[in-house]
Amino acid sequence: MDKEEVRLIIADYKLDYESLPEYSYRTRKKFVVYSYVKWACDELLGYIFDHWDALDPIDATVEFRHKMYACKNLAERGSSRHIFSIAVDVADDIEDLFSSILVNRNAKELDERYEFLISDERKENA
Repeated sequence: MDKEEVRLIIADYKLDYESLPEYSYRTRKKFVVYSYVKWACDELLGYIFDHWDALDPIDATVEFRHKMYACKNLAERGSSRHIFSIAVDVADDIEDLFSSILVNRNAKELDERYEFLISDERKENA
């Protein structure tokens, strides 16, 4: 996975939270969550790029999640705890996206590598 692909995956995830609701008493919670998700995406992307040479994107995301979890546990109750909780959730989601992309790539590579076996098996079953 290259930097541009990582940036696009996180940007696509963040896009779901781009349209902030108009701030009012009714939408306050949603507004706060959307803001925190956007912050967490930016922080995660920065963390991945800062550790690009040492860690692959999945490992950097896992490390980021552990740090945010530790910050959540150290934070006092309230908004500071909530922002780290959202960051943990965002890291979980992004890790799932990265993992599913890699699994699909590996499956396609295996299909291409062993296509001759698959095609022989299909001929026998036909």
